[in-house]
Amino acid sequence: MEEFLSQNGIPYTLRNQFTDPLTPDEVFALWHDDKGRQIGPLIKVGNYVDPRAGYGIVYGGDLIRLEERLEIRPGAKEDGCVVWGRPTDTGTQRVLEFCRERHIPVQLVHLDVHPLTRDELWDLLYFPESGILQSPLTVVDGQVVLGYDLEWLRAAMGPAGAQLKDVPTERRFVSRRRPPPV
Repeated sequence: MEEFLSQNGIPYTLRNQFTDPLTPDEVFALWHDDKGRQIGPLIKVGNYVDPRAGYGIVYGGDLIRLEERLEIRPGAKEDGCVVWGRPTDTGTQRVLEFCRERHIPVQLVHLDVHPLTRDELWDLLYFPESGILQSPLTVVDGQVVLGYDLEWLRAAMGPAGAQLKDVPTERRFVSRRRPPPV
C-alpha cells in the first residue's frame, strides 16, 4: 500500500507497530464503520496456525494475498477459507467467487449475524512472537480500508480516487509448482 500511495503522490503517515503498537480496543474500533457494523471481508486461509505468524489472514478483497496464502500455507487449499463478510459486499463476492472457481472450500460468516468479538478479532490478527498486528490497514478520512483492495481505496478517496493509477504489486513468494508432465 505504501508504494501505491507514494507513486500516486498521496501523503500518508505510517504507524510503526514496534514503537507504537495497536491495542485490542483500537483494533476493534477500527474494524467498525461509522454505523457501528463490523467491516470485512476478513479471510482465514486454512487451519494451519504458524507459531510465529499466527493464522493465515487476508484483509479485504486482496486476491493477490489470498492466492499467496493458499500457495504457501500447508493444507490451505484442502482446508479452505472462512470469510467474515456480507453476501452483498463486492469484496466478499470477489473472494467467494475466487475460491469457488478454484474449487477451494469456502464458508461465509455473515458479519451482521455473527460479528467477531474483540478477543476473537485480536486472536486472528495478532502475531504472537513478534508482538505486532498483521497489516496493512489504511485509514482515509476515518474510513478503514482493509488490505491491498484498490477498488475500496478508490471509493474511500471519493472523486480523487478515480484518478489513481494502478501500481504493479510484486508477489512475495515464488511458486514452487512443478511443470506438468510432458
